[in-house]
Amino acid sequence: MQHRTPDPQDLSPAKAARRQRILDAAGQVFLRHGFRGATMEAIAEAASLSKVTLYSYFRDKDAVFDAVVARMFAEIRAAFLTALAASGSLRSRVAGALLAKHGMVFDTVGSSPFAAELLEKRPPVADRARLLDRELTEALAVALGDAQAARVLFDGAMGIAHAAADRHALAADITRLVAALVAG
Repeated sequence: MQHRTPDPQDLSPAKAARRQRILDAAGQVFLRHGFRGATMEAIAEAASLSKVTLYSYFRDKDAVFDAVVARMFAEIRAAFLTALAASGSLRSRVAGALLAKHGMVFDTVGSSPFAAELLEKRPPVADRARLLDRELTEALAVALGDAQAARVLFDGAMGIAHAAADRHALAADITRLVAALVAG
């Protein structure tokens, strides 16, 4: 019999809360040990669950990792789109959206020595990241009314995020980029 990971929407509130606890714990284990160094045993221990319980939610480490990434990307998407739709000037909304995306990634994985392994070396993550970036760039293009400017801003903010030494520098440089390219 093949193990099927339960659909999160089919879970009772108690099981959904346990699943979130697993994802919280797994996220920390992946950040501390990288994908290769993380084990189902370590995830179960960090979530204060038995391995049997963990396996009743996820078939293997790949499934846990995919769920952690999917949740993080959903949070990034929501934060970006919320900031872009907020009240205020176009400039402040664009800066807020770009900072929401890159700030969340910086805060979540920026301090992990395994950031590159977790975000770029795993093909499913890279593929999902490209799809998310395309969607966010398109939303930015709609807000700006200019697809090329959206691409330049999005790519420029990504470059800033990769080079940022700290959260303050990230925010300051993204704000400068937007101020230079977006009309007041």
